[in-house]
Amino acid sequence: MYKSLLKMSMLTALIVGSTEVAHAIPITYDFTANNFSSSVGNLVPNKSLSGSFTLDGSTVTGVDLTIGSYTFKTNEVGTTGGWLIGDTLSGVNGIAWGTNDFWLAGNFATPTPAFYNFYYSIAGVTDIFSSYTGSISVAPPAKVPEPSSIALLAAGVLGLGFARRRARK
Repeated sequence: MYKSLLKMSMLTALIVGSTEVAHAIPITYDFTANNFSSSVGNLVPNKSLSGSFTLDGSTVTGVDLTIGSYTFKTNEVGTTGGWLIGDTLSGVNGIAWGTNDFWLAGNFATPTPAFYNFYYSIAGVTDIFSSYTGSISVAPPAKVPEPSSIALLAAGVLGLGFARRRARK
């Protein structure tokens, strides 16, 4: 009996010890910004903008944002790590007139992210447009079991199988 228990303990330790640490789940933030104004009195091309960003920790892994006729790509967007997302053309915390550029400032702490402001510029237009009215929302990520939980479950099932086999003999 002690040999069986020792074998089961070693098998459980092997399974649990070989699992990897779980990584953060990417989180998608949807936003809407409206009531834009011009910094120099020009006609505002977009009175309302909506889009989304996916963050995996402090790395932008997805972007869904079109301003004017320009659609931003994931490799063009960065973050300062928790409060600012922006195009990397002028640096995440900078914005250049006459270019396709933007930034979204907010508190991206889940589950209650907060909208601060959104600025954007459009290629060929000497102006920067700003909004201090908007919202950011996040859908809760799906719960994923930790690898160690799965390993413990597997060890328990194996243990039951061994116990049942032993009881038959």
